[in-house]
Amino acid sequence: MQPPEMRRLKQLEDENAKLKRIVADLSLDREMLQDVIRRNVWSAPSMQGLLDADRVQFAYRRVHVLLRRELGRQHQEDTQDLQ
Repeated sequence: MQPPEMRRLKQLEDENAKLKRIVADLSLDREMLQDVIRRNVWSAPSMQGLLDADRVQFAYRRVHVLLRRELGRQHQEDTQDLQ
């Protein structure tokens, strides 16, 4: 394996580790939110649909923010490599 290939492999492994951490964080967030909903007085069946929709929207926003942050970091690293 050539040095550029080794460098690229290392970058991909680092990115994979970061993405795994993001997934783990989101899984923890999901579990915590589910726990809050289970304990919440407002989680009666009539409110469940609203709470599920809010939870999904929150999770999507969080994923979006985390992925944009990670892509920004990756872009910075790529531009630094080119210089």
